Amino acid sequence: MQLFLNNESHYYKLNLMKIIFLFVAVFALSSLAISQTIDKRLLASYTQSELLDLKNVKASNYEMLIYAIDHSIYVSDIPEGKDVSLTEIDYKENQSYLDLGLIIKKENQYFKIKNQENKMLIVKSEWVLLNELNTKK
Repeated sequence: MQLFLNNESHYYKLNLMKIIFLFVAVFALSSLAISQTIDKRLLASYTQSELLDLKNVKASNYEMLIYAIDHSIYVSDIPEGKDVSLTEIDYKENQSYLDLGLIIKKENQYFKIKNQENKMLIVKSEWVLLNELNTKK
C-alpha cells in the first residue's frame, strides 16, 4: 500500500510541475507576442525590423510615429514674395504622411501641392511631434 501512495504522490507532483511549466511558457510567449506587435499602418513607410527596434529601444519615438499618422501634416499658403523651390507632391485631403510614402524626419519637410496655386504641405519634425505628444499626456 505504501508503494502505491508514493507513486500516486509522485504522479501528482509531476502533473503539477507540467501545469506550472505550461503556464509559465504560455505567459512568456504571450508577453513576447505583445511586445512584438506593431501598428501595421506604419509598414507603409518603415520595415518591421525598424519598427520593432524602435519600439524596444525608444518607445516614445514609436508612439510618436503612431501619433503622427493623424497629426503630422497640414496645408499652408506659400509665403508671398519668397522664391521658394519646393518638390511637388500629389496631396489629397485627409491623407497621412504614410499615404504619401513619407517618413518623419528630424526637420520639418515642405512640399508644393500639385494643382493647387500657392499651397504647400508641411510635415512636422520629430521634435515638434514629440513635444505635442508630451504636452497631451
